[in-house]
Amino acid sequence: MSTAVSPSEADKQLLESGNFADTTVRLGDRVWKLHKSVLCTRSEWFKRALCGKFIEAEKNEVVLSKEEDPTTIDQMFYWMYARELMPCVFDDESQLYVACIKLYHAADYFMLEPLKVVVSNHLSARLRAKANAAQKQFCTPVTSNVATSPNFFNGPSAVGLFNVFNSPNVVNDPSTANNTNNTNNTNLTVDYKGFADGLELAFLNCRFDELFHKFFHFFEATHLWVLTDPNFKSVVLQRVPELAIDILEMVRDGVRGKTYHPDLLPPAKCRSCRRVPWSWDSFYWGEIRIKANGKLSASCCLCTPGKKI
Repeated sequence: MSTAVSPSEADKQLLESGNFADTTVRLGDRVWKLHKSVLCTRSEWFKRALCGKFIEAEKNEVVLSKEEDPTTIDQMFYWMYARELMPCVFDDESQLYVACIKLYHAADYFMLEPLKVVVSNHLSARLRAKANAAQKQFCTPVTSNVATSPNFFNGPSAVGLFNVFNSPNVVNDPSTANNTNNTNNTNLTVDYKGFADGLELAFLNCRFDELFHKFFHFFEATHLWVLTDPNFKSVVLQRVPELAIDILEMVRDGVRGKTYHPDLLPPAKCRSCRRVPWSWDSFYWGEIRIKANGKLSASCCLCTPGKKI
């Protein structure tokens, strides 16, 4: 007796085997043998192409523009069949940021709204976890509500930033991680580059849409602590120098609103929900403010409007 498989697993097997394929998609030298029922029920773009009065419908063949990226199209078809992101790419810190940007825009073009949501949520989850890790690395927990000591802030640390951006594919070597001046150290820069690649692509292609703002909110969530590391700052600002202007505006607005305090740690709990933001990997402080009486007041990312990545 054969073992039953889930619909998504069955569709994935169809994609991998090409069995019962009735539609061909071409992009340069790449050829995909696919299924009209899958394409047309999950993408309005393919439905219009294959079920309308176009020549594609007559031939059951679609030729994509050479401007499309074959790797991204591969990832898109994988999601359409498997209903999940390709793990080998989207769980890899060195690839996922660029992959998210490209796949999001492919989903937008091919009218795959559910995929846009999946990609957006995946990128958000990764950046929230990074913001959480950065806050833990750069702060020393305290119990006092009064901002009286400058020792709340740990300061830059190569090991700290390495832990924030560490990839499962990179071996943590403390002997090299302690060398903050070694900008050529692969162990320290491999994931900086992946992050910077994604940031640059988001800035160039979609500065005014939600994906770039997710990266921008990441810096805001870390209170710019990550930029105190010379290696990280060098990689990011060399790739996207215009980001410095946005950061200066962020600092200006934070100083005016009395919400930018990079040297202070918030109280133990959120002032609104009374939860401890560091209890979960994707939970972090959204705002730190000094009240008129000199006491610290802070809220988590969920209780601070516009501060959730």
